[in-house]
Amino acid sequence: MPVRPFRSLATAAVLSAALAVPGVSQTYDGIYNGDQCGLGYRNELALDIYWPGLTFYESHCDVTARTPVAGLYDTFVYTATCRSEGQTWTRSFMLVSDNSGGVVLVEDGYAEVFHYCGH
Repeated sequence: MPVRPFRSLATAAVLSAALAVPGVSQTYDGIYNGDQCGLGYRNELALDIYWPGLTFYESHCDVTARTPVAGLYDTFVYTATCRSEGQTWTRSFMLVSDNSGGVVLVEDGYAEVFHYCGH
């Protein structure tokens, strides 16, 4: 599956979900960015993960459920309720650690890498 940057807030909002399910590690808590860290401003690829939610540039999501992925250790599909600009929707996604301390959000054929920028 190719890793492609998102070009719109709507696409980013589709992935805005959180690690708010009991039993899920808080290892991912922190500030992330799809671009480089240290830009001096928060852009459209900003992502903050803090228990119990995940906040993108213009949306926030709370995880409502997680389902283990058969055959993959400690891997889950998360279901989240998201809100932005007066609208609410439900999305499912996977969250995976990358090799550099960042995270990869995967949903519906897309993957987005977010670099860890600190707490």
